[in-house]
Amino acid sequence: MRIFLILDETNPRVLGAEWLNVYSQANRSNFSYPIFATVFVWSYYVIAKLSSIQYKFSTLVVSFDFSVSTNLSAGVMANLIRLAKSGNEWSTNELMAYNIAIVERDQNTFFDGPLPAYTGPAGFVQHEDRVQGLDPSSLALIKRLDLAMKVMDGEESAVDDFAAELLRVLGYETERTVIRTRKNIRLSMCGQQMYAKTDVCILDVDSELLLLVQEDKSHISPADPEPQLIAEAIAAFQENNRNRVNNLFVDPLRSQVFPGITMVGTFPRFYKIMVTTDLDMCVRGGTYPAVQTIVDRHTPRVPRRRSDGMRPLDNRILVLRCYEGFRQFVL
Repeated sequence: MRIFLILDETNPRVLGAEWLNVYSQANRSNFSYPIFATVFVWSYYVIAKLSSIQYKFSTLVVSFDFSVSTNLSAGVMANLIRLAKSGNEWSTNELMAYNIAIVERDQNTFFDGPLPAYTGPAGFVQHEDRVQGLDPSSLALIKRLDLAMKVMDGEESAVDDFAAELLRVLGYETERTVIRTRKNIRLSMCGQQMYAKTDVCILDVDSELLLLVQEDKSHISPADPEPQLIAEAIAAFQENNRNRVNNLFVDPLRSQVFPGITMVGTFPRFYKIMVTTDLDMCVRGGTYPAVQTIVDRHTPRVPRRRSDGMRPLDNRILVLRCYEGFRQFVL
């Protein structure tokens, strides 16, 4: 992690959630060594879009490369100056800045009991590849799985197409729900209007967002899909409440749990993301929540390598049963 610490002669400041407030409050035991530092002393104008104010600094700029080994104190985190970012710019720094933690859960705990049986087309769990006589649904899934397993440099993969088709086949799209891809959702953050863009989502007939899917695009971008998914959930909470108040004429929700999925190729991880009014207001105002938000996550314990995704049939069957069990949180 690279951190830029900007010290004013008279008033030390750290700009941005990704620039940690270490100048006076952090304990050096919180960091792993060695630390590589390059120090430059100079005077110049730093123009920061921070309440539309220009700051003049005589500065000491220190560039550190290190890893954080323990959590910084709540007091340190509360004093950070947070900046508005679009959902695809969110990283683990934003999760720290808004007191959000991801906790892995075992299968029975996450799905509230044993996984149900697979109910989709039989051909998809009987044949790893295309064969003559496959039913149309199995053929459509295998063709899209083949494309999703291929990574093209500089190009978004077919993972979104595969995820959308799989959700349809498994009954996530009903008379009251619709599956959409690449939907933009408004995100109010730090007093500014930003956007979070889903790869795949499910809405009901009242336009309420019910499920969010985010692909890992590490082959074209270093961004982590988990913070992006959580940003989308916060944006969806804001969007759902706007819709409730302005269009449905009902009270806004105080909290909502958003089912979410991240996809690394065809391998999914499942999430339950609780968004509350308190977290929403902190993101809107750029402040540190006093209460930590816990995001539940489950990673399917597939018998083969995760990088094989849903290609091997034994991996495929377990993952499909996870999708079956996850549907209860959406519909």
